[in-house]
Parts: sequence; C-alpha cells; structure tokens
Amino acid sequence: MAKNFVDTNKDGVDDNAADEKVKEAASGSNYFGDFLQDFTGSKVSKDDPLGRDIRYGIAGSEYGKFTDDFRTRGQADDQSARSKDYVNTMAEIETRNQRESRADEFKYVQRDYDKQLEVYDEMANRDMGRNIVNLQATGEQQRKNYKEQGAQGRESYDFEDKVNARGEERDRGRANRLARSF
Repeated sequence: MAKNFVDTNKDGVDDNAADEKVKEAASGSNYFGDFLQDFTGSKVSKDDPLGRDIRYGIAGSEYGKFTDDFRTRGQADDQSARSKDYVNTMAEIETRNQRESRADEFKYVQRDYDKQLEVYDEMANRDMGRNIVNLQATGEQQRKNYKEQGAQGRESYDFEDKVNARGEERDRGRANRLARSF
C-alpha cells in the first residue's frame, strides 16, 4: 500500500522513507540468519565449535559488508548533496568574480577612453591655436597688402594727376594762345 508524502520537518524529504530504512535495517538482521542458513546449507551443530566459528566468522564478515554497504549508500547521498552544494557555491563565486572582472575591465576601458578624449581635446585646442595664429598672420599680411596697394594706388593717382594736370595745362596754354591770336 502506497503511503502519502509526509514532510513534518520541512526538509523536502519524505518522512515515510525513514520508516522504510528501519525496515531495511531490520531485514538486514534477518539477512544474517538467512545468509548463515544458506551458507552452511543446514543448521549449525552445537557439537562442531570450529565449523560453527568459521561459519559465524564468514557470515559475520558478509553481514558487516552488507551493513557497510547500507551505511555507504546513506553517506553517498549525503556526500552527493554536499558536493552539489559545493559546486553550486563555487559556480556562484566564479560568476561573481567574472562579473567583477568585467566591471573592472569596463572601468579601465572607460578610463582609457576618457584619457584619449583629453588628449584629442588638447590636440584640437593646440591646432585651433595654430590656426588662429595663422589667421592672424594672414590677416596682418592682408592688411599690409591692402596698405601697400593703397599706397601704390595713391602714387599712381598722384602720377596720373600730374600727367593729367600737365595735359590740362598744355591744353589751357594752347587755348590761351589760340584766343590771343584772334
């Protein structure tokens, strides 16, 4: 008859399973008697102490192996659970370490980007300063060129004025002479 799952101590293990382990242990003690009967093939005689001792020794050894096996299975389950917990803990630690490592790496990369931006900014500022100096020099040169063109223009105007004035003077002189001749 199947029993319902009962977990009174809330450990996730069926408490009815403990009853089954007690039954299994009890069957182990019965196993010793059954094994002794099977091993000897008949009941041990009280008149044969040496044979009885040998049979009891061998049967006791087998019974010890049986109980050791029974205990080992229980310990194996316990060790398996501990190993599983250990592996889970180590996986969590490894995950945390990788997460922290990635965060540190990200910080280093960001710091490197910030430094690159500072260097680029400084380089751009210097380049802009050079450009301003070049523009100032170009502007100064253009002003000098305009000044020189103006001076040359004035000289050419003065020269043209002199030439024109001389021509006008000649024309006036001719006109005066022509008018006197009448």
